[in-house]
Amino acid sequence: MDGPYNRPEKTLFIIFAILALILLVTPFLNESGTLVGLDGSTSTIDNADKWEGMDPLSYIVYYAGDMMCHQKEDRSILLNDNQIAVCARDLGLFLGVPLGFLFLWMSPRQVPWIIIIAVMVPMVLDGGIQLITDYESNNIMRVATGLFAGGGISFAMMRIYDNMTGE
Repeated sequence: MDGPYNRPEKTLFIIFAILALILLVTPFLNESGTLVGLDGSTSTIDNADKWEGMDPLSYIVYYAGDMMCHQKEDRSILLNDNQIAVCARDLGLFLGVPLGFLFLWMSPRQVPWIIIIAVMVPMVLDGGIQLITDYESNNIMRVATGLFAGGGISFAMMRIYDNMTGE
């Protein structure tokens, strides 16, 4: 069947929503206050000793978070007095991607590239200015800019999919 009914937005929404939910649930699967001070560097495992003895799901989530995120405590959200496995900006991205797919599923149309770029600009500016100046963003701004950029990522993924499949 041709048309919008064979497009993957619904499936991608479900997959990414489950991933976001897992990210939000894992702090509650661990003893309160045991997952703090996870500060480290990206692309390295800084906290392997803290992952020992965790349930398998928490181990995978926090190991992956340790590998892909700096996990600075002051730039992270706490749930159950535990840091989420990624920083606030990454959390926004993880929440924004399924929200973008939900939007596309409920309103199956292409989002123009200019809109995709526009929703990503705030995160680039917020993070970039923080990187090169003394400006320090706050976690609300980090989550918000991540949400918009996450939506932009899902919009871009569907534009690329449409171009590849000729839809």
